[in-house]
Parts: sequence; C-alpha cells; structure tokens
Amino acid sequence: MIHDQPGPNPAASIPAGPAREWLAAAPAEEVAEGLDAAADPGAAVTGLVRLLEAAPRPPARGRVAPLLRLLGGSPALTAALVAEGEGWPALLDAALAMASRDPAAHRAALEAAGVAGPLPRAELQAQLRRYRRRELVRIGGRDLLGLATVDETVREITALAEGVTEAAVAGARARLAAEWGEDWAGDRPGGFVVLGMGKLGGGELNYSSDVDLLYVYERDGADARGRTHREFFARLAEEVTRALRDVTPEGFCFRVDLRLRPGGGEGPLAVSLGAALSYYEAFGQTWERAAWLKARPVAGDRALGAALLHELLRFVYRRYLDFATIEDLQVMKRRVDASLRDPGARARDVKLGRGGIREVEFVVQAQQLVHGGKDPRLQERSTLGALVKLSASGYMGAEQAAALAGAYRFLRDVEHKLQIVHERQTHLVPRDAGEIAALARRLGFRGADAVAAALFHGPAEERRRERDPEIDALLEGLDDAPATHARLERLGFADPTAARRELRLLRDGPPHAPASPRRREALAVLAPTLLAEIARSAAPDHVLRHLATFFSTVGARTSYLHLLLENLGVMRLLVRLFATSEFLSQFFLRHPELLDSLVRADLVQIVRGRGSMAEELGARLAAAPDLEAELDTL
Repeated sequence: MIHDQPGPNPAASIPAGPAREWLAAAPAEEVAEGLDAAADPGAAVTGLVRLLEAAPRPPARGRVAPLLRLLGGSPALTAALVAEGEGWPALLDAALAMASRDPAAHRAALEAAGVAGPLPRAELQAQLRRYRRRELVRIGGRDLLGLATVDETVREITALAEGVTEAAVAGARARLAAEWGEDWAGDRPGGFVVLGMGKLGGGELNYSSDVDLLYVYERDGADARGRTHREFFARLAEEVTRALRDVTPEGFCFRVDLRLRPGGGEGPLAVSLGAALSYYEAFGQTWERAAWLKARPVAGDRALGAALLHELLRFVYRRYLDFATIEDLQVMKRRVDASLRDPGARARDVKLGRGGIREVEFVVQAQQLVHGGKDPRLQERSTLGALVKLSASGYMGAEQAAALAGAYRFLRDVEHKLQIVHERQTHLVPRDAGEIAALARRLGFRGADAVAAALFHGPAEERRRERDPEIDALLEGLDDAPATHARLERLGFADPTAARRELRLLRDGPPHAPASPRRREALAVLAPTLLAEIARSAAPDHVLRHLATFFSTVGARTSYLHLLLENLGVMRLLVRLFATSEFLSQFFLRHPELLDSLVRADLVQIVRGRGSMAEELGARLAAAPDLEAELDTL
C-alpha cells in the first residue's frame, strides 16, 4: 500500500533522531524535488529513517533528491543500502555515474576480491552475494532514476549474472581441484562450459529472472584411482549451482533452473559433449530447438561451448520444414495461452497474458525456427535484434516489427518496475489504485490513468479481442456438464446436450478408435478457431454434428487436421457447406478425401466462372484413357 504523502515539513512526521535532524536542516528544494518524484513519498521518508539510523552519514548536497527517489521506489534497494552500512554513499554515487559494466569488468572486480581462489563454500557464497547486492543498487538505481534505457538495464543485469557465474565457476573449480589433487587442476580433465539459455543467453534478464544453465564437459575419462570425469564435473556443476542459488544469511544471487538440460530434471547435472550431441540427434524436440535459439557460453571454456553450438546448428535451424514442426509450434502456442487460467490474472499479467512478453517472444522464435535454416541472417539470440532482422529480411513488415518492439520494450519496463519493488518474481499489475499510481510514477507517468491506458488499451488489449473467452472456458471445462450446457446455449446451440456429446466425441474419438495424444494436441490447437466459426454459422448444431462424423470417419489420420490448421479458408468453407446444404454435407461425409481438393486457392474463393470450370473439365477428360474413365470424371 502507498503511504500517506508527507506534509510540507516531512521532518515533523518522523520520530526524533538523525533523520529528523537532517531533514530539518536539509535543502528544502532538494527534499521537495525528491519527494515529488518518489513513487511512494512515505516510503522514502521511512527508508531515510532506517538508513540514517543504521549509518548516520547524511547525503551530500545534490544527492538528496535522487536518494529520496531511490528509497521511495524500492524497499529492496533500501534494504541493500542499509546493509552496506557506512559505505552506502559510494553505492549511490555508483548509481549516479553514467557508466555501465560488462562481464569482463565484473570478472576483474571479483578476481581482485580473491573470489577466483579456493575459498570455502560459505565464503565464496558470501562474497558473490555482497557483490551482487551492491551491483543491484547501481543497476536498479540507474533504472529508477531514469538514467538507463530498458535495453541498457537488461544488458547490465545479464552482464552481472554472467560475471558472477564466471566467478562461481573459477572459485568452485579451484576448491575442487585442491580437494581432488593435481590431476584435476586447470584443464587437465578437459574443458567445462556453462551455457546460458533463455533470457540469460539472449542478454535479456530482468531483476528476478531465473538463470537457465546447462553444464557440458569436454570428454569422459578417469584418473588412476578410478574417479571419473563425470563425477568431477557433476560435483562442479552442483557447487556452481549452490554458489548461485543457495539462500544464506546474505540472501541468494540468482534462481537457477537446470531443467533445459538433456533429459530434463531427470538427466545428469553435467553431460559430456558427445552425450549432448547424441541426445539431441536422437531425442531432440521442437521446444528444445526453441530453447537453443538463445544459447551461448557464459562461463568456463567458451571454445568448447562454441564447438557445441556449431554442431547443434543443424538441429536448431533446419533447412526444411515439415508438418510436425508446424504442429509442435502450434501446440507450444496453445500451452502458452493455457498457462494462465484465471481470467483476472490473465488480463493483468504482462508476461503470460495475451499480448504480453511471452507472445512477442513466441512470434519471433516461431519465425526463426521456420525460416532460420534457410536464412542465416535470422540466427539471432535477442528478441529485439531478431525483430530488426526479420523486418530487414522481409519476413515481417516494418510497421509490425516496430510495433512489436515498442510493445516489448514497454512491457519489459513494466516488468522491471514491478520486480524492483521487493525483488520478487512477479509479472502481475496490481489491482490496488494506490499501487498502480506508484507503478505509474516508477515508469515516469504522472498519473495512474496514463499507465492503465498504455497497458490495457495497447497491444495486450488488441490481442485479447482476438479470442472469445467464452469459447476458451467451454473447451477447458468440457467435462463439467451444467456449465458446458449453459455456455453452449449462450453460443447459439439449440441442443446443448447433443452438442456437448459431439464435442467430446471430437476431443476423445469414438470408443473403437480413441484419439491419439498427437491428434488430440492438434485438435486442441484448431478447436478455438473452429468452434468460433461454428458458433457464427447459420446452423451450429448441424455443423458440429457433421464435423464430429467427419473426424470419426477419417479416424487417426492427422493429415486432415494439418490441412485445416494451415488453410483456415478451407475450414470456413467446410463450415459453410455443413451449415447450408444437407445434400452436399452427406456427399462430403461419404467422400472425405475431397478435403484435399478444397485446399486449392481457386476453390476456397467459392465462386468460379463458367470458363474456368470448362477449362478444367476439358483437361481432365483429355487425360481420361477410356469412356468409363470419362464418365467417372464427369
């Protein structure tokens, strides 16, 4: 909740102590400027009390307004300043300095602090956490004070994660080598690389992102005592993971997600180069190809990482596209849509909601998977960089790419301003009016109405209008008979009991030939669009009954579903046919193979001229070998 706005004399509203004394004597114009710009002026005063009680070092002239803005913008940054004690003014100065740091600068700073040596685990963890906390003040402070763009902020957070991970690898490996002996020092057992996946690989981390890591070592082997490379590097992977994600009295560095490794959560923590290549060749799936779009070495032996990426290039970017890939992409999209079932949360979620961050990323990654094998220009890790290349290469219109890039930057900025408050992994815009007002001020808006308009009447709202939530709810709750009957009636079905029976037949298949998982997934992708067309037709009950019969007739053959998935015009023509002509419907149901002929563009246009039909008929008759074949053609 937002605290009350302090009065004209904020010193009068706080207890006696260093903060009250300092505020009473501070430059009034700087105090007014800072409180006016703070997202939560009351939190700014409360934070100042905490800070000066912990370390009574009043800010220098010219630092008052930015300090109050920072304290009023983030309790998490306030806590980090308080934890720094007497050294907090240096952290504020670092935030105000117009300087960024790359991974090399972080590695150098951590090496200078002795982190690369064989420190005990607890000491390594403490050093990394203190360093990360100080850098969070610098990066988050620049963000809140408007001194960094969204692009710069994600780049800075990513560079910090990369530098800290590199230091964790160096420190953990030095300690393990000291324990295991000289044979395990340096690169004697071979290289070891940490690959950053997801937003870490793409250079797009936010304040509370998981870091998706994958550990690979060069080769299998063993020492004279029988201790294997696999054991050593699994232990190293465990130590690096603990160095980053263990919660200690100093907090944690980053949440670590290792589920993208071969075998997922059940696979070994570290895999050899050969084992990784064998896994993706034999078992790699489309979602894993999407995960590898952003992969890059972030720590350890980068040459080893580059070799792995080179070998996997043909797996990630295939030169030829098949129906299975398209179907997999559509199933992935369906899962994105289904990830939020609460309509209220869906409307407020800037990441997973419709028109949100994940949807922009999905559009880009799908284009890369489809076209990147034939056009290497699209082999780009960052979402924004890929949008530029998609536009420049003609795969996306310039206006569309610019609109997506603008929406993506804005939503990422909202995401940052939500997470910087308490450093929590949240993507939900608050409901409380006061909290929305504070969010607006963090974003640079002067009122809650402006940020609400940008969020709820921009790209997300346009996307929400594309899908009928009534249909989504119907498909998700098909087994709930009373609710389904009510929804079907609202959609215009005269016999909801029969309609529900037909929908379940479509979903599950007939008892003698139940639908395969692959067919059910494909139908789940098609169903929302198909059901919307049925509901808009002249006879929804007839159309649904005929479609259920049609799909029961073709049985397990998913090729018909693929045709409808890729040819929405054909789907609409089929719905119209089933709605308007019982004679043609029955003829079509007796000959479902005719669906192939409907894919032709000239038939989908519905109206054909006399000359066009005569020309086609003449060509077919000329090709007939005898009179019987001519009669069949007619």
